[in-house]
Amino acid sequence: MMYDLLLGEHLVYVHDDLNPWASLGVGFNEDKELVIELSFRDYKGYSMYPRPSFDKRIIIGRQGTEKLIDRLHTSLLKLPKAFAYEFGYRDESWSAGDAFDVFNEILNYLSSLNIQFRIEKKFKEI
Repeated sequence: MMYDLLLGEHLVYVHDDLNPWASLGVGFNEDKELVIELSFRDYKGYSMYPRPSFDKRIIIGRQGTEKLIDRLHTSLLKLPKAFAYEFGYRDESWSAGDAFDVFNEILNYLSSLNIQFRIEKKFKEI
């Protein structure tokens, strides 16, 4: 979840009472890489067929981060906030599907700028 990201900002956050639940955030990891993290939890899973719950991260290295700083006209420390401003939407009622939509929008944006990234995915047991 986003809580271990430095200078973390939320882009999408589904209300805690809704199921399935999701959040999308941006910040830096301990290796100073920019990370966009999608967290998804489905608490209505059946014991025989559990529903997926996972964290999925887009990780951008130094060169990609520098390109984003130039593109968004900001500084390294202000990059997560600028990124959240670019992709986050305020005053909306979010669903888990919206988090996936914005995540895919970010993937398309990075690809269109030819920014290299890697994706990590970890399944969670709930």
